[in-house]
Amino acid sequence: MASEVQVQEIVHSLEEGKWKPWIQVAVLLAAVAFVVNLWFFRDAGFRGFGHPVAMDQAQISRELARGNGFSTKFIEVASDVNAGMAEYVVGRVQAMLAGRQSPSLDGARVL
Repeated sequence: MASEVQVQEIVHSLEEGKWKPWIQVAVLLAAVAFVVNLWFFRDAGFRGFGHPVAMDQAQISRELARGNGFSTKFIEVASDVNAGMAEYVVGRVQAMLAGRQSPSLDGARVL
């Protein structure tokens, strides 16, 4: 059996020797894992996908996707914005390029 001095020498070699960086990394990873665990499962209220609230949200999403009498104005507005975004970006790029004096861009088309 190891004496007290031998145990202290082993602990000292672990703390100050070649294992020191590995122990520091292990402690850091354990602390990050602990904080992530608190954030996901305690503070944020996440209880898993089997929780009734998550199931209700999934059911509403399915009904919206199927179009079974559910509609939201917010989704319709977002869809309209997304549909017109390509035309808007092309117009902006053309306006910016029109002001430049560059022979390589004269007559170029923007898709």
